[in-house]
Amino acid sequence: MTLAELVGALDAQRQDAYAYLESLPDATDLTERKLRVPLFKPFMGTDEVSLAMFVGAMLDFHWNDHASQLAKIRRVAGLSQAT
Repeated sequence: MTLAELVGALDAQRQDAYAYLESLPDATDLTERKLRVPLFKPFMGTDEVSLAMFVGAMLDFHWNDHASQLAKIRRVAGLSQAT
């Protein structure tokens, strides 16, 4: 699998997750309903975010964590840094 194929596959999964959330009966509630996440305040200026924003942030964090693990594996294996 090439890097472009991997990126495409990950983006397709992200789009599927958002499509599922949009299909829920209260889909409009996802953008209007707010929840408090104190962790977001330092870099967003507020701890109140929409449910959709929270789901997106968790998805980004999750995939970035996987990428970080892959980078560590490459470093330990003596492989070049991915670009």
